[in-house]
Amino acid sequence: MKLENMEIHVISGACILGLLIFRVLWGIWGASTAQFHRFIPLPLTLFAYLRAAASEGMQRIGHSPIAALSVVAMLLALTFQALTGLVADDDVYTTGPLIEYVESEFSEWATAMHSTNSDVLLGLMALHIAAILFYKFVKKRRLVKPMISGYSDDYDPKTTIENPLVERPIALFLLTAAVSAAIPYAIFNWVGY
Repeated sequence: MKLENMEIHVISGACILGLLIFRVLWGIWGASTAQFHRFIPLPLTLFAYLRAAASEGMQRIGHSPIAALSVVAMLLALTFQALTGLVADDDVYTTGPLIEYVESEFSEWATAMHSTNSDVLLGLMALHIAAILFYKFVKKRRLVKPMISGYSDDYDPKTTIENPLVERPIALFLLTAAVSAAIPYAIFNWVGY
């Protein structure tokens, strides 16, 4: 079976929606380094970090305040992309699965924003990759493994006192993953199309 480009686009969108749902849920009750309330910085925290990082460097587990802002920007842009895609209509081949629940003017706006936001996402992805490469080659820190697994080679529980790692049971992870997969599946198979 050969998939057309828009079919791949829709399947990719459903997968991204599932991943976003997982990240939001995991940001509420997941491991401590993933919880939003633990890593999204207040402005004073951000300025204090910038002063400390410039003068001495500090060891911490999880996201730095700058990285946390990057995470927030990426999540907001991806969420906007997914939500506008749910109600978009390209007038040729594909409509979002929730298009029947919105007015046509809103769908037109969402379709235009879905297209425009893709450029924002490309810019954020390029910045993200540039930061990873900067840390790898300039700071000599590998970030890909910690981003995927949550574990860093740099973590030393004896010297890292800020934001200590608190893990969650694998059953909670699997339940969160199941819920996150079920929601887009329901939207694309029962509610929409």
